[in-house]
Amino acid sequence: MNPMEQTGVLDPVAPNGGEPGLVAAPPATVAAFVINLEKDRDRRDAILRQFDALPDLEPHVVEGVYGRYLPDSLCENLAKEKHWARNKGTIGCFLSHVKAWEEVAKLSDRFAVVLEDDVNIAGLSQLADLAVPDDAEIVFINDRMSGEARGVPVAMPMLRALQRLEASHGGPGGDGYLLTPAGARKLLAACATDFYFGHVDGRLLQYATGEEALAALPEKSWIVGVVRHHRHPTLAPTLGLLRGYTLSSPLVRHLGVPSIREAEDKGAAEAALKRRKSAEEGLRPAGLPIRYWTVIANAGDQINPYIIEAVAGRRPYFSPRRNEAHVLGIGSILFMATPQSHIWGSGILDPKGDYSQVSVDRVHAVRGRLTRQILKERHGLDREVPLGDPGIFADEIAEVAAARDSRRLKRRIGVIPHHRMIDHAYIRDITRHADAAVINPHLDCLDFISEIISSEIIASQSLHGLIFAQVFNKPFVWFSHTADDTWLFKFHDWFSNCEDGPREPLPFGTPLDALLSSARIAPHQVDREALRQAMPLLPPTERKPGIGYRETRRLSPLAFRITADGKSPVVDGYDATIVVPAGDEAALQAAIHAQARGYDDSFNLWLVYDSALFAGFTRAAMRGYLDILNELPDVHYLQVLPAGIRVPGKAVTEVHAGGRKVSMEARDSTYDGRGAVLVRNPFEFSFKARGRAIFVD
Repeated sequence: MNPMEQTGVLDPVAPNGGEPGLVAAPPATVAAFVINLEKDRDRRDAILRQFDALPDLEPHVVEGVYGRYLPDSLCENLAKEKHWARNKGTIGCFLSHVKAWEEVAKLSDRFAVVLEDDVNIAGLSQLADLAVPDDAEIVFINDRMSGEARGVPVAMPMLRALQRLEASHGGPGGDGYLLTPAGARKLLAACATDFYFGHVDGRLLQYATGEEALAALPEKSWIVGVVRHHRHPTLAPTLGLLRGYTLSSPLVRHLGVPSIREAEDKGAAEAALKRRKSAEEGLRPAGLPIRYWTVIANAGDQINPYIIEAVAGRRPYFSPRRNEAHVLGIGSILFMATPQSHIWGSGILDPKGDYSQVSVDRVHAVRGRLTRQILKERHGLDREVPLGDPGIFADEIAEVAAARDSRRLKRRIGVIPHHRMIDHAYIRDITRHADAAVINPHLDCLDFISEIISSEIIASQSLHGLIFAQVFNKPFVWFSHTADDTWLFKFHDWFSNCEDGPREPLPFGTPLDALLSSARIAPHQVDREALRQAMPLLPPTERKPGIGYRETRRLSPLAFRITADGKSPVVDGYDATIVVPAGDEAALQAAIHAQARGYDDSFNLWLVYDSALFAGFTRAAMRGYLDILNELPDVHYLQVLPAGIRVPGKAVTEVHAGGRKVSMEARDSTYDGRGAVLVRNPFEFSFKARGRAIFVD
């Protein structure tokens, strides 16, 4: 007979008024399952020595699963997502707990203890005095989940644990919990359908938390997001699977030693990044000239150098000359093509446009079937070039690959509007709902991807918002402000690569609930290897790559001081001082072009020249004015002038940018030596281009 059955403690105290009764944990031997990797003998010996002072506990070592040795394909199948092969330590930890659950499920005892090997278990001496609710299936007994009340620990509802975690913003921890055999069987059955991804402590927290506990917390609280979103994008484990409790004070405490799981995953990510950087340095004696859309700061365009570097293994640089050989990459930018453009994944914006300038023998890949069909029918393309938007390689960008799986979900719904419609009443309405937020396409491209990864569902008016959602296996829905055929062309072109892609967008005005009900996973069918092999590896031009685009982005915006006095003192806070004769616009233009050629990339690169009046012009102010330039794609530069020199009679334009309304005035296209000039594209800068003036006090 089982020792626990001999005590008679399985006879429950009759519930009172429907509330669970309390059953004292038996003084007889309780099984304790200690998870330990075979290689970590020191940890095993240390925790087993602690049991010498705990005769009521019978330790059993559960040999942990060493994630490092798991095959990639197995990890992908266990999580039903390929990228989990990069988180083998996390999967190994999850599977180790599964092994412990299998042991608990075989018992007829009231409950067993599950422990990781990095805890102090002295508090388990109080286990015999612990009163456990008779409906409890899991009780967290670790310090990250429990309170710090003195005296004999008391079982508390899960809400108390959630409130503690909300205050600490810490992980729940799976280093100590009581589990009943029935609870173990429920966990095993649930994971058979929910799969074995994510942090096991987060999954346990989710299974042990019901809607009633979440309803008592603010909907946008951090811990609510953790509970609701600790899951696969298309697999939603049931909340409240187990009846869970925590304690008023812990029985086990974490020793504070480094996490093997985190070390394994971090080491794998750092090793991948190191290998990539090493490969890049080895393959980068020469750069790769590229061109793409730089008129506004748009994440789908800015991603070009990252993607091309990841695929080509060479450092790309922006080619300032349209008529030298270059790669034309991501975007609806075939209208930018010259006879020297090598097309790799670009697409058509306007199907009625003339693309006769495209050299069809230099078309290596295009975005979709519709673009390829137009080039065949009208411009003589005579072969089946590979299809696909190179944005599908976003998951291979070193920074994304290294950081992706450590990011936590921030929200349920990420809404990506067209950049000119961020302030539209409809966008404001649907993002007013709880757990929804705007993802601005003007964000830095890596931040843009990060926000997509941090969202559970993507609703997008932006093409690359949809593409990146597909890359990262996010349920998505396409909505649009218009049904104009020209506007929809690029979307239909891309979705021609998707067997189950949407045929038409949902219109503005569609309620958020209807958007969400239409969201789905629709993987693309792009042949990644065919698109990869189609990358044209051009020889570099005579221009030597300068400061890399990553560094350019970090420095952006750049401040350049203009002076006519070569003997003027050095002024701190500028990236360079340019000396040109006063009023000599041609010399100034040439100097700006020369400075720009010291950088690999031009996106988001602003050059500022100032008079003494604007010597204190800050980068923060410059970033604020970027919003204005992005709302005026036909404006080449922005001139910031004192309000007192406003010229009467000039046309005034009002722009809504950055959540504010700004009045601007048309100016003569000459630099008058006053104020500060913010240039959109230094490679093509000229005062003969159109500019606008904004007046400040």
